[in-house]
Amino acid sequence: MHGPSSSSPQLWQIAAVAGVGVGLVAYRAGGIPLGVSGDVEYIAGGSIVAIVTAATWFQQYRPTEPPERRAPAIAAGLATALVVAACAFLLAPPRGYLWLARRELPGMTLALPRGGAVEGDYDLGTIKADVAEDTVLRVSWQIGDVPDEEGAAAIAQASVAGAAKKGVRFRLVGNRAFQLAGHAARTVELASDSHRAYISLVECSGRVVEVVLVAGIEGSERLHRRVLDGFSCAPRPAHQGPPSPDVAIDRRDGWFRVPGDAGAMYWTDRRAVVALRPALLPTRNGALDERTAVESLVPSVSPGAVVGARQSRATPDGERGVWTAEGPEGDVAIAIWRCGTPARHVVGLAQAPHGQSLDEAIDLMLTGRCLDPGEAPPEYPELPADAP
Repeated sequence: MHGPSSSSPQLWQIAAVAGVGVGLVAYRAGGIPLGVSGDVEYIAGGSIVAIVTAATWFQQYRPTEPPERRAPAIAAGLATALVVAACAFLLAPPRGYLWLARRELPGMTLALPRGGAVEGDYDLGTIKADVAEDTVLRVSWQIGDVPDEEGAAAIAQASVAGAAKKGVRFRLVGNRAFQLAGHAARTVELASDSHRAYISLVECSGRVVEVVLVAGIEGSERLHRRVLDGFSCAPRPAHQGPPSPDVAIDRRDGWFRVPGDAGAMYWTDRRAVVALRPALLPTRNGALDERTAVESLVPSVSPGAVVGARQSRATPDGERGVWTAEGPEGDVAIAIWRCGTPARHVVGLAQAPHGQSLDEAIDLMLTGRCLDPGEAPPEYPELPADAP
């Protein structure tokens, strides 16, 4: 900035420049951390330049105006500070006060920031909202029910697996069930030294909606609460009919269909279990990072299990990777393959207690395939009611 053309700065000029600096400082102090990344350095730099300039001019100041004009000049400086702080707040609101709008998603509405495109359909979908570099807000939904306390905690830990890879270690600090707009819901809160994570699971017309927010500490709880406050659920469209998994496996002697949670299919031979579930998994440039996906899925299947190396297996539909994990209560094998759009996949799971072989279950899991549009899955025998 350059000083006024006169030999001595005028009081109103000093007050106006000081007001700009004070307004930016007030906003910066009240808005840490900022909801829009990249503005911190500009606001800090602008406030320093304004305050230093005002201080320099004040040293050069020689009173020339009548005393009755000094009070209005100072008042104008204070007004400038208020206007600057208000404008900064409106243009780049702190995280807890980010602009949200009610957005229509398949079969529901939520209060979300602008930006982000929906992937998927009514039964299975996701959207990642555009927020900031240090704030991740993701909504996903699939056929199923709200899990219990233990299951929700496992899902929450899986949801922050990416942050954990970057060195952010979360601990469980809250896990509560409640009603949201008349629907069963549960929120798990995780905390680290620098971040908070809120994972909410809400029932919505035969589906479970997952709202995940991972952000810095300041303002994150308020932002998550505001997103949930905009939730409403619409009934399943009548023309869609009931949900049904669009996957199948071969029929095998000795294997039986067993009831399971909605959206997945389960089989057992009384020793091991095989399951198939459609899933919408994040991809980068159309490619899936299998290890990251598996490591995010394993905690909800077998908490504490350690994922091993990938084994390549040949199937009628091409090569598939099988990932094994050894858990406290048994062994797990997972395979993932694409089914339709780049992000739509099928997760195959084989699980058996210690001492039981997984080989036959893995072979059956790898016969899994995507059904063609309108194709009905094969009829599988049900497990006899008197089966052990």
